[in-house]
Amino acid sequence: MQLENDESKGNILSWIYVKDLKCVAIKSEFGMQYFNSVMRILILPHYDVSALARIKMINRTNNPLLNLFERRIRWGKRNAWKNELYWS
Repeated sequence: MQLENDESKGNILSWIYVKDLKCVAIKSEFGMQYFNSVMRILILPHYDVSALARIKMINRTNNPLLNLFERRIRWGKRNAWKNELYWS
């Protein structure tokens, strides 16, 4: 399993929290990417993070950190990414 690849692998189809591996997996057209921290997702290109903001995360398991992260990237997309945290 390769973690934290910052290259785009096509259009993002879905993303999920994998409880057993304690990581977030992003499924795209041409592969899977695994991130051991949700904040590491922000190394992806801006347009991929924007795509994640449009898609609801699968299997959040009522994890407050995952819920907060999902809300923050949606907020960032709505507000034109004015927060420096989201600049890429």
